[in-house]
Amino acid sequence: MYFRRGFGFIEIITGAVILAFVMVGLFATFVSARKYMNKSKSRIVAINYIRSFLSSFYNEVREDTWNDSSSNLYPGNHTLNISETGYSGNYSVSDNAWGREVTININYPVD
Repeated sequence: MYFRRGFGFIEIITGAVILAFVMVGLFATFVSARKYMNKSKSRIVAINYIRSFLSSFYNEVREDTWNDSSSNLYPGNHTLNISETGYSGNYSVSDNAWGREVTININYPVD
C-alpha cells in the first residue's frame, strides 16, 4: 500500500489562497482603524479649541461688561482666530429669555 508524504500542489495553492484572503482582511481592518484614529484625533483637537474659547468667555460674564460692544459676548456673529492649519471657526451670540446663548462652530480637516 502507498502512503503519501507531505502536501500536494492543489493543497498548497488552496492554503495560499486562504492565507491571502485572511491577510487582505487584516490589512483592510488596520487601514480602516488608522483612518478612524486620524478622524478622531482631528475631532478631539476641535473639541479642545471649543473648551478653550468657552473658558475665555467665562471671565466675561459680568454685569459691567454685559452690554459692552467690545466684549466677546456681545450679540452677533464673530470669527475665531485659530492658529492651527486646516481649522477655522466662528461663533454667534444671541439674546434669549434666560440670558445669552453662545453657539460655536469649528471646521476641522477630515482625512
